[in-house]
Amino acid sequence: MHKRIAFSCVLDYSPLMATQAYIWLVNLISIGVKPETIFIHIVGNVPQEFLEYLNTKQVNIIKKTSFDARNKYCNKLVQLKTFEQLDGYDYVFLMDCDTAVVSLDGLVFKKDVYAKVVDFPNPPLNILERIFSEHNYSVNQAVTTFPLKEEQLTDWNNCNGGLYIISKTFLKTLKPAWERYALWCIEHADLFGEKYDKHADQVGFTLAMASLGKKTTHLGVEWNYPIHVKTNLNVSPKIIHFHVAIDTQIKLKKIGLYNVDNVIDIVNKRISNSIRSSHLNSIFWDFRYAFFPELGSGIGSRGYTLLYKRKLLKSCFGNNSKVISVLDVGCGDLEIIHVFDFKEYLGLDLSLEAVKKGRIKKPNWNFELIGSSIFDFDKKDIVICLDVLIHQKKYKSYLDLVNSIVQHTNLRLIIAAYDNEPNFISDITFYHEPITETLTRVGDFERIYKVGEYNSTSVIIADKKECGLMRVKPAKFSQNEKDSLIYRILKKIKKVIK
Repeated sequence: MHKRIAFSCVLDYSPLMATQAYIWLVNLISIGVKPETIFIHIVGNVPQEFLEYLNTKQVNIIKKTSFDARNKYCNKLVQLKTFEQLDGYDYVFLMDCDTAVVSLDGLVFKKDVYAKVVDFPNPPLNILERIFSEHNYSVNQAVTTFPLKEEQLTDWNNCNGGLYIISKTFLKTLKPAWERYALWCIEHADLFGEKYDKHADQVGFTLAMASLGKKTTHLGVEWNYPIHVKTNLNVSPKIIHFHVAIDTQIKLKKIGLYNVDNVIDIVNKRISNSIRSSHLNSIFWDFRYAFFPELGSGIGSRGYTLLYKRKLLKSCFGNNSKVISVLDVGCGDLEIIHVFDFKEYLGLDLSLEAVKKGRIKKPNWNFELIGSSIFDFDKKDIVICLDVLIHQKKYKSYLDLVNSIVQHTNLRLIIAAYDNEPNFISDITFYHEPITETLTRVGDFERIYKVGEYNSTSVIIADKKECGLMRVKPAKFSQNEKDSLIYRILKKIKKVIK
């Protein structure tokens, strides 16, 4: 008989968990899981744009309150009520957001509950025995997945919380016991010690199973393979547990084992395909600004290019910066613009993390999320839009954004975009047409001209008829500036080497 399966996770929003949930969802959809069988339980506040993205995927979005504010890891339990009341499924996969299903081939469903024994003895066996003794239970010993120098033991039902596969009938029995024991663990955190009290949900499950006289059917490591653990287990994972092993392009990091890396390639190809077709840019940039702040907005926002952009902007402002109003569309982490002073500044970005950082760095400036406020203010003297249009997937989005910034330009528009088809396109960059053609067609400009170029991106100035600002000359570094720049770069390299 074909088993009906539901897939579920709990999202307590953060840039990391949003990225993890995105990868989780992409892989489920890639293997043909129907959206109506996917459940995302949301705890706390989630940006509206992210909710809209999930709605486009037609998955079930269920808002929940925290299970217990004292232990965020126990939020996993809020999803139990959904499946206690739900019909139309035989088994539910209760999963962490940081998992990626590669394939379900070979999985047979006969028992009540399946999970993988913990990777390491967390909490250690002596602590578990002390906790069990409080309930007059005996530990049923099992070997952990990854013994270290010597064999390490835990309880048979102490399983990794990244994946529990539970039958519908057993979940109704398990739910009240699991909730009761999880609360007991939270209230008796002193028995765990500070290092292990976060495992209340996991130990709560262990105690619940003991109270019911049940034994988990153990899954092999391939069904919950942790790529953050150093191991020589060169299997082909069916489900990858990736934790924070995500690179700057929100791809999973390889670990140097042939079979595992081949499977990671499959997952990463799915992510690439999704990014090109329907990925939400804010997920990418929130994660980038939160976890890789040193990279900023990428190669165009650091090193030589950063200094080049500043020099260009300085020539664009002339001596007028303190008396002009500026709109910066795609303000990012402010590394380029923060050195200037303006009469008035409004920075817009689609990344909530960028907006938060901007408000901290320049508390006297104004910052808003793109989408919620882009039409809610007057024209600004100068509008800056650097390296934003190249990330618009669809021509309509590209054209709508150009129209918006043109409409809000009073004197001068400074824009960096593709004016020719670039030599290289990444997962998150797109070419539609030359930007000068677009500006000529949609804007009422007296002059449109190129003043610079970097990384296949052209810097274009578009001046309104009443601009009154001097024509900008292409930016060039003098020999002294070049020598100074080289010295600064070498100094940074030496510092890193030391």
